[in-house]
Amino acid sequence: MSGSCVLVGPNLVLCARHQLGIASTAALPTVEQRPLRVRFRRAADGSASNAVLVAGDPCHGVYQEVDVVAMSDTLAAGSDLVMLTLARAPVGVRPIGVEIERPPLRATEVIIAGWGYGGACFGAGPGWGLRSARGMMADQGQMFDVIAFSPCNLGSIEPCEYCPSGVVGPVVLANQHDSGGAVFMEVASGNPSAPMPELRLVGTIVTSWAARRPGSWNAFGGRPLLRQGSAEDASDFDTDGVTTTTDVILFLNAYWAGDCRANVNGGPLDAMDIFAYLNAYFGMGG
Repeated sequence: MSGSCVLVGPNLVLCARHQLGIASTAALPTVEQRPLRVRFRRAADGSASNAVLVAGDPCHGVYQEVDVVAMSDTLAAGSDLVMLTLARAPVGVRPIGVEIERPPLRATEVIIAGWGYGGACFGAGPGWGLRSARGMMADQGQMFDVIAFSPCNLGSIEPCEYCPSGVVGPVVLANQHDSGGAVFMEVASGNPSAPMPELRLVGTIVTSWAARRPGSWNAFGGRPLLRQGSAEDASDFDTDGVTTTTDVILFLNAYWAGDCRANVNGGPLDAMDIFAYLNAYFGMGG
């Protein structure tokens, strides 16, 4: 039971179902039946490692691990996604925003990231190192639950990369243990003080060429509850542990930019999110 995963809320992790060794038709086990924990590359002191093994040692200490206290299944049958709830939020790790309002349909540059093998064939090459790559996602035509981030496929017999004729690169392909990893796209920043483009999650990797859209989490087009827990969780918009007027400004900037981080109530991104956020903020005495 291993693979990649993505932090999408303070204590929420999105992963692929099959990487947990659970068949698509099987009921999810309880955490008592299947104890799990998630390892983050960043340690609580801010140090980080891009390799699971350091000098052959998996227990090198440059990481933090958090126990899983609940597993939630998707409502969309066969979507191969599971949401994990952690016992606590990891220290110093900010959740990634999820792009639901403007999912890519046309040819778009995407970035994939995962902890899989780095070889030219499936399951080959150096393993368990963080890797990422940019490539062009082909025109999707129309909205489907599956996002085909690559027109090619990866096999285990050379030549391992199979592409239809006429494909123009660069293309990206996932490898073994990249399942549960991220397909990102860049969007304009909603923060005037940090104008660099921001990454948004548009898919969770399930094969070497395909991912499931975040909308799969709630029966095609629903929305994961990205901010879950207390009013303090919602009002602390920059997740620095302190709720101030800066959080209000950042929330409003994100809202007017159509940034899905401003979706604090789990429904459509609309004026109700403003009321929900302000209610949480003033409820915390801000």
